[in-house]
Amino acid sequence: MINWLDERLNMREGFKELLDEPLPEGVGWTHVFGSISLFLFLLQAATGIFLSMFYAPTPEAAHLSVSYVQNDLFLGAFVRGLHHWGSSFFVVFTVIHLLRTFIYSAYKYPRELTWIFGVILFNLVLAFGLTGYLLPWDQKAYWATVVTLNIAGTAPILGDVIQKILQGGEVIGSVTLTHFYSLHVIVLPLLTLGAVAIHVFLQKRQGIAPPFKSPDEEVKFKSRFWPDQLFKDGVAILLIFLILSGFAIIFGAPLEKMADPTDSSYVPKPEWYFLSMYQLQKIFPGNLEIIGTIIIPTIGILALILLPFYDKNPSRKLKDRKLALTLMTAAMMTVGGLTILGATDDRPEESTVIVEVQEGQESSRLQPPELSGRYLYQNETCMKCHNIGGSHGEGEYDLLKTSGDKSVIWLKEHFSNPTLAQPEKIVEQGSLTLDQITDLKSFYLRLSTSQRDELLTVTQEVLYSANLYSQYKCGACHKIDDPEPGFGPNLAGVTLRHDREYIYDHFLDPKKFDPNSIMPKFDWLPKEELNALTDFVYYIDK
Repeated sequence: MINWLDERLNMREGFKELLDEPLPEGVGWTHVFGSISLFLFLLQAATGIFLSMFYAPTPEAAHLSVSYVQNDLFLGAFVRGLHHWGSSFFVVFTVIHLLRTFIYSAYKYPRELTWIFGVILFNLVLAFGLTGYLLPWDQKAYWATVVTLNIAGTAPILGDVIQKILQGGEVIGSVTLTHFYSLHVIVLPLLTLGAVAIHVFLQKRQGIAPPFKSPDEEVKFKSRFWPDQLFKDGVAILLIFLILSGFAIIFGAPLEKMADPTDSSYVPKPEWYFLSMYQLQKIFPGNLEIIGTIIIPTIGILALILLPFYDKNPSRKLKDRKLALTLMTAAMMTVGGLTILGATDDRPEESTVIVEVQEGQESSRLQPPELSGRYLYQNETCMKCHNIGGSHGEGEYDLLKTSGDKSVIWLKEHFSNPTLAQPEKIVEQGSLTLDQITDLKSFYLRLSTSQRDELLTVTQEVLYSANLYSQYKCGACHKIDDPEPGFGPNLAGVTLRHDREYIYDHFLDPKKFDPNSIMPKFDWLPKEELNALTDFVYYIDK
């Protein structure tokens, strides 16, 4: 059969061309990392195909489908664990492969293009991680993507355009998930396959660089790729697969609760291989943010790509490359240090963590956060220090005359310790959450619009029910007057389609009306609150 195929495909000649390659002296166990990286890419592709068969790329179903694979599907947790930890292994061994190439000076003439495509592959590996961690649609996935897209938005000139293209609009939603899914399973695999093919072709055409040999030194060939080096590669790959399987079995793949876009108290962190950039963003705050998010990373990537062209030292010996090795060590220590700082620094980043309410987001309909903020204003300690145009409060500070540029983080500190702003007054300390403070700021911003009088005259029953709506995070799934779809139906117009009994019973058991509903039961709420929430749905359409 082999002879029959060889006559038609010339297999033996192809085998000789691909595998029967003489290797320079010194090539051995330190050269297995490229093959390990290739194996990990193929493993990621195989496990990714398996996972995609059960994945639904919509906000309503993404988390549920991943949870099904994780908890119910036979071997699903193991395969997802392989895919999750495989991404980290992929980054680690790609970095080690690049470092080995740098230390051996294998990027120098005539292998410049091989090095360039190696750096391109490294960036594609990072892009896989970037697009992949949104797909589970859990808290970490959602908020880490908020951080990432805000970083993209800091790019000069085209930053805002790039961010909107990736998001698919003004906010992160269903289109964002579809974009990331398409990039992760179609675009990036095709680009990576092409880059791998070119990289391997160039490596075979130029051969492996003789370790620590100068161009004028004689090179001795003492082994061949088949079977000598391929055996070493096979042993290393098997060992790495066993270790990776151990991670998948022992630690599994994490899955937090479903993404909650209204949970502004969540402090996101990206995957460990992006922590250095995350920390750079904190080092350069405000207008300097672009230095840490765009300028330094871009300089680093360009420095890697252009390395063969500005390192003119012809020697490959370590003793002749002290400056290059020192700079490489300093760069690695810097990245490692920033990664450690990013992992241990739990300070939230205002510009990326908190969902701020922006001026200009005015709708003709009063929104739940504004009504909830009105309720909190009169039921917390706000009225002891503030008033609104001379009424609606006992305090001397008119909210209509105060500055509105305070961030939610500043407001949280203010509510936790009001005497910082007014040392002469003794004010009871508040215990508001970031969500509640965000509602208060929404209320404050609405005061400067034409709906001020309406907001100040809303009945106590409506304010109470709006506060329940916010407290139970109904807005995490349901939108009102928002063109971007939520996890659940838009509540505007619901009372035109359903009667009161339907809405009330829907709170008790949503699956009774829709077996595929992801809404939890609220049958544990007292009747008073259930009636109030039902009334609020009617208020929306008033």
